[in-house]
Amino acid sequence: MVTCCFLGQSQVYDKDIEKRMNKAVAEIVEANTSVRFLFYGLDADNKASYYDYAFTAVYLAKQANPQKKIFQSIVVEKEKRGSFIAGLCSWRAEVPSFMVDEVLSPPWFQDGHTRSAYEQRIRNWVIERSDYFISYQYDCLCNYRYMTDKNLLTAEKSIVDITTPATSDAIHEKYALLPGQTQAAMELMLEGKTMSEIADALGVIENEAEELLSQGTRTVQEAMAEDEIHPKKGRCAVFALGPECYENLCLFHTTVRYLILHKNVTTYYVYEAYLNSTYQYVLEQALQMCENDGEIIYLNTDLNPVEPPTVPYAGKEFEEIAGAFVYRCVNAFPQGMKLINMFPEYCICNLSFPDSEGIKDTIKGFANLESRNILFCDLAEIFAGDKPWRHTLDKSSKPSSV
Repeated sequence: MVTCCFLGQSQVYDKDIEKRMNKAVAEIVEANTSVRFLFYGLDADNKASYYDYAFTAVYLAKQANPQKKIFQSIVVEKEKRGSFIAGLCSWRAEVPSFMVDEVLSPPWFQDGHTRSAYEQRIRNWVIERSDYFISYQYDCLCNYRYMTDKNLLTAEKSIVDITTPATSDAIHEKYALLPGQTQAAMELMLEGKTMSEIADALGVIENEAEELLSQGTRTVQEAMAEDEIHPKKGRCAVFALGPECYENLCLFHTTVRYLILHKNVTTYYVYEAYLNSTYQYVLEQALQMCENDGEIIYLNTDLNPVEPPTVPYAGKEFEEIAGAFVYRCVNAFPQGMKLINMFPEYCICNLSFPDSEGIKDTIKGFANLESRNILFCDLAEIFAGDKPWRHTLDKSSKPSSV
């Protein structure tokens, strides 16, 4: 098994980043029968981040290559690992549980390091274990504290660079906005000088050189803010969700929340069979994060809009509604196929139904370089209990590291 990690800043400045990321991941998967993809830095604050594009690209590659062993492995700090796994087990993590295969941690705690030094140590740990790197790292913009140690990138490791010279030049041009000494510090950093070398060249102490670089990086990032790429508003088809049990509803809520926060999905097309269901309540509550931009369009089997009646859940808490355990099994795959073809960006459904093979075959066709980001909520895989992290959290002892 080979291992791949992702090097880059959170900010994205290239409109075709998604296409090039999907291509880079697909080429690595095509060349290997088993791949472990490591993710460190994926969190709710990076709503349009490079890391989230990478996370989605790997998930699509898994869907398109079920015959291969592809692992989405999230790296978390050892002291946070137990709470993160507990969140996955209860469907309360920031990312949908079905997208995570492993939770890995370095075998050490923070132990006397500063926060930035500790995070850099974990990044180095990830790099040392990787055979491939997909890099989206503009050196003229990177905060020096998070720049990759070039000594770790040996000849035996393969680097796939998805940056562009044009964007690098555009970032470098912003150096003209910096005061003379700050600009000089940034140029020296770009040349690969160490902190002590930068300080000596400028006639300052190292702490002052660090502050110059911090100021310069912030100014350039602010100047590039208008060029930062954010996800376009997306649409999602919702069908064949299955029984309204607590587990299904929690996973549905987590998936919708992930699509809203990370993918800017604000419009949901839902079959009228789910009117006045608990799923309707969960979706409406989640869409409150969209600040009045969220929209649910209910469709009949002919894909014509229908007006929803008043929802009888106002004022109730999610836990109370989800605890109702209402059983509603809407097996609507034929209509779901119509929805997917009509509204192609995202899809939430349950692949555990007996006649879901057609949908599974369709996934393979959609999950390719030039096609659609179909995100399926596959509850069957979760309930099967085959995720390694499900068996890791032992309440009688501290979580072990992997």
